[in-house]
Amino acid sequence: MISFVLDASVAGNWLGDEPPTGISEELRNRTMSREAIVPALFHFEMANVALSKLRSLKIADQDFIFELLKDWRVQTDPQEPSYEGILRIAIECGISAYDAAYLELAKRRGLPLATFDKALRKAAKHIGVKVIK
Repeated sequence: MISFVLDASVAGNWLGDEPPTGISEELRNRTMSREAIVPALFHFEMANVALSKLRSLKIADQDFIFELLKDWRVQTDPQEPSYEGILRIAIECGISAYDAAYLELAKRRGLPLATFDKALRKAAKHIGVKVIK
């Protein structure tokens, strides 16, 4: 059962040498149980995070990254996003359209948002989207 929207700031945390702990570990476990949903944009953001970590040698093993990403059980929102909704949120909250895509999905589906991004947390509160802490 889908129970939250997952932001790349949380999932990017999982691409490190250290295993996640605390809320990050809980969210990863819930993601592996197919509870997380993401906008299509998420996959491009995660590929970019992985590429950045590989290039900076924070992770030296490409195969590790490929296996880790392959095993994630995130569900991609099958519904086309509301461009008007994304733009309205971005303008109202002063955030990027990329960040607004996560909020639009959370608002439309009535789900809380899992994010470590402070500006996105503030924007979520502003538009009445619950944030997982």
